[in-house]
Amino acid sequence: MKIYRTTDRISVKIDDVTIKLAPLTLLQKSEIQTYLAEASKGKGQSGLQGAMLAVKYSLKDIKGVEDQDGNPYELKFDGDVLADECVEELLNSEISDKMMITCSTLAVSIRDTIINPITNKPLEGVKILKNAKRGQKK
Repeated sequence: MKIYRTTDRISVKIDDVTIKLAPLTLLQKSEIQTYLAEASKGKGQSGLQGAMLAVKYSLKDIKGVEDQDGNPYELKFDGDVLADECVEELLNSEISDKMMITCSTLAVSIRDTIINPITNKPLEGVKILKNAKRGQKK
C-alpha cells in the first residue's frame, strides 16, 4: 500500500494530454463528497459543482494542450488552487469529462486505475503513470 502526501504529484495520461494531480486534503475531500452525495439524491448541478472543485483542488500541471494561437496552455493559480478561469476553460476541452472523473476519484482514494462510474470498468484513454514524485510541488 502507498501513502501519498499532499505535496506529491501523480501523473495521469488522458488521451494525448498529461496532467499532474495532487492528493486532496481531508477538508477538500469532504467538500467534494458533499456535492457528490447531493447529486446522488438528484439535486441539480451538485455533481458538476463537486467535479469542478475536484479539478480546482487537484490539478497542478498540464501538458499537451494549446490555446487558439497554438501556444502551450498555461495554468493560473489562486494560491495553491487552480484559478476559476482555468477551471472553466479546461471544462470546455475535449477531455473535460475524463478529467472531471479522474479528479473526482481523488475525493475517495488514489487507485492504480480510474474507473468509469457509469460502466464500472476502467475509464478508456486514462492511465496513471508510475512516476509520482514525493514532495515536489510544481
